[in-house]
Amino acid sequence: MKSLRMLLLLYLEHIAGLGYAKSTAELTKMHLEKFISCLERENITDVREITENELKGFVKELKNTDTRYKRKFSLSTVNRSVCCLKGFFNYLYLSENIFINPVEELSLYEKEIQKAKRIFTLSEIKSFLDSIAENTKAGLRDRAIFELTYSSALRLSEVLNLKLEDINLKERVIILRQAKGKKDRYIAINEMAKKYLNLYIEKVRSRDEKKFNNDVRSFLFLTTRGRITKSYISKKIKLYLKKCGIEKKDLSMHSIRHSTATHLLEAGASIRYVQELLGHESLDTTKIYTHVMMESLKRVYKIHHPRENASYEEITEEYLNDVRKLKEKIEERKAINELIDKRIQDFIIEKGK
Repeated sequence: MKSLRMLLLLYLEHIAGLGYAKSTAELTKMHLEKFISCLERENITDVREITENELKGFVKELKNTDTRYKRKFSLSTVNRSVCCLKGFFNYLYLSENIFINPVEELSLYEKEIQKAKRIFTLSEIKSFLDSIAENTKAGLRDRAIFELTYSSALRLSEVLNLKLEDINLKERVIILRQAKGKKDRYIAINEMAKKYLNLYIEKVRSRDEKKFNNDVRSFLFLTTRGRITKSYISKKIKLYLKKCGIEKKDLSMHSIRHSTATHLLEAGASIRYVQELLGHESLDTTKIYTHVMMESLKRVYKIHHPRENASYEEITEEYLNDVRKLKEKIEERKAINELIDKRIQDFIIEKGK
């Protein structure tokens, strides 16, 4: 009988062959090694001895354990561990290393809906982008980076890994390459992003790329030292926030992505479109932006409703039309939220099977 650690190695080879990202494989290894170490403390070395009780006991222990930062593990972390266990034992069952699958009754914990991250307002994102000088090479590069990020709600990793061949300025489309076995995503870019990408490629990148080998040269965004890095982006965000006088804390590259999603919803975009743009597999993740939208609608209502104001103004037909539109938006968002709630419950039930 193969040892637990040997079976883990075989499983890691299996998921690598399926095209899982290296980071996913490393995370899976970490969770499963923690589980195996727990079993070894109980002198369980034979995979056939593992029952549903051992699995549930491990998950319960994980849920109640303090981290090194004196906090409990988040439900997301616990659920990741559950998913890793389910994947591992499903593999063992299908490969006939075990004949009874102990994870069949193992369920995910229901997660609380996350709050949306801090975002830029429309005026703030405009000030931020306009603060980037266009009369320098670095300025053109940075303007192209941040215009593209805001245009297409890109993740930091997607910006860093974008290659020149992945962008089609004529059609205003970029391709986000996915891991093996997953579909590539095609994302539109707006005219402003196209403008600054053109300027960057023609006036800056065409000079910088000559310094590097083909591997480095293939990436879209280059500095005089090579590919742009996380630290480069972080420093630039702090620089331009200070330059335009925005004092909000915790604004980051991801805040720009969140801002795009929120601004699209506020402008009436379908949540399905936003889900597709962001690359979310579940509406569970996208739903956080509808809460932001509802808060925005409440603020508008508070400003315009006569009973919310200190002084009463005569109600005009124009005002009534505005209220009707606002009411329609609120009802639409309520319907969307109800649909999302149902989808989330269905998703949780399905994942728990």
